[in-house]
Amino acid sequence: MKRLATAIWKGGPRAGEGTVSTASGVFNNVLFTASTADHDDFPCTCPSEMLAAAAGSCVALMVAKELATARIRPDHVRSDTELEIVEHANTWKILGLKVKVHVGVGEIDEIAFHKAIKRAKLGCAISNALKCPIAVEVEVETRAAAI
Repeated sequence: MKRLATAIWKGGPRAGEGTVSTASGVFNNVLFTASTADHDDFPCTCPSEMLAAAAGSCVALMVAKELATARIRPDHVRSDTELEIVEHANTWKILGLKVKVHVGVGEIDEIAFHKAIKRAKLGCAISNALKCPIAVEVEVETRAAAI
């Protein structure tokens, strides 16, 4: 399986801007800059934000996949992902990712659930490609039993 994205950058590294598009068409000339901090009045993204979104969505998908394999049917799987990046010696370094996963489920087999979460973390292709610490925290949101 191959995926294709095209990014075009115009201008200098700090004052310029770019667009990113994907072959699927879901991203079509999406504006990105070096950082979103200076652009609160003009919505755009940045590479580190797109990476956080990619990692979070991959973890959520893998959690759903592994729970299904364990015959656990969640109402939802939501991930909130924080990527920490710093500039050091004229380069950028990702210090780590924190992924908080919220899973809505009823009664579960705790052992099967935690094994599925561990497999999901190990199976995430985006996380595996990164060379930084990745913390995954899971919060179970239990649904009320039907009366």
